[in-house]
Amino acid sequence: HIAQLSATVGGGSVGPDPASIISSSALQMAASRWLSDQGAEHGDARSLLDASRLADASRQGLLAAHELCAREASARPKSAAAYPWLSPTREPEPHPEAPDAPDASLEAGE
Repeated sequence: HIAQLSATVGGGSVGPDPASIISSSALQMAASRWLSDQGAEHGDARSLLDASRLADASRQGLLAAHELCAREASARPKSAAAYPWLSPTREPEPHPEAPDAPDASLEAGE
């Protein structure tokens, strides 16, 4: 789910909050399937009801993760050029008053 959300909604990334919600939703779905199997095997209506509730909670979590991922993507800068300090490849600009080469007299101990 995270990879698909990244490709379709997140603009190539998914933040930690939506990723956490998706992980929790996956655990809820796994528990739901297990309870559903147990309920069917033992004829336990309570397990089947709990399985249904967990599946619904998983679905709600996935919807929330989708919405949060979309909001994060829309708030993210569209271009690194608009925010040069975000670009890791940006070369530092030389200070206008800094000399191009070290002063030789300082290196000689004078």
